[in-house]
Amino acid sequence: MPRTAKQNNRLGESLVMSNGMRCTIIEYKDCNHITVQFEDGVIVPKRQYNAFKSGNIHHPGMLQNSNKADERIGAERMMNCGHTCRIISYKNGKDIEVEFDTGAIVRSSYDSFINGEILCPGAKIIRKRKAL
Repeated sequence: MPRTAKQNNRLGESLVMSNGMRCTIIEYKDCNHITVQFEDGVIVPKRQYNAFKSGNIHHPGMLQNSNKADERIGAERMMNCGHTCRIISYKNGKDIEVEFDTGAIVRSSYDSFINGEILCPGAKIIRKRKAL
């Protein structure tokens, strides 16, 4: 079945969603059935075009409730390795970044943070936070 002009115009359309990620229409059947792809490659099927236009298509791997991120960023905890770290970035429960008292920054999970299981990389610093 040939594509309509509307399908051709909307295929490849790209916008930034409310979560800050760019999203592109990769399949357009009609206004109630589009498939989009986020900039990190995640594909989300069966969405409505009006949700896309308003920036309201959610990435399945990102935290939907920003209050949880606000509550958790800045939390400090002593790890089992004897070093203290604090959360500096929180995308979701499986993707956080912590900064140790040594200046080392490590990516981990919130569960590992709560359980004190994140290891400080010792003298080898993965990445230091840039000075503001």
